[in-house]
Amino acid sequence: MRCLALNVYFEARGEPLKGRYAVAAVTLNRVASPDFPNTICQVVLQGVEYGRDRCQFSWVCDGRSDHPSDVKAWRSARNVALNTLFRKPPDPTKGALCFHATRVRPAWSRVMVRVVRIGRHIYYRQPTTVAQDNHAPPS
Repeated sequence: MRCLALNVYFEARGEPLKGRYAVAAVTLNRVASPDFPNTICQVVLQGVEYGRDRCQFSWVCDGRSDHPSDVKAWRSARNVALNTLFRKPPDPTKGALCFHATRVRPAWSRVMVRVVRIGRHIYYRQPTTVAQDNHAPPS
């Protein structure tokens, strides 16, 4: 629960509540995906062993303290983590595995399918086959 709460806190503490739930959902979507590690802490810390530019979540490798300093935001992040883990609210990202802040446009976003914008983040899922996406050309 702590790893999930830390991820929500550092990635989305300034976001609306839906945005905090969205970050929690992406974290759990990654745990459920065969393309990512299978525990929350492993997902959150993925890439840390390779250094600053390889972390999956920027706060993990930004060199700043990983101790929450905003008491109210930390309480909210813990509540979001608990609710996400035990109440299992609907996923506001519709299965997204990735996101980025609206102020940047990473190269990987060009090969992903944009799902939704929530607050100052854009959420993506991996592309599927044409038939699975229901965009097959008419016969």
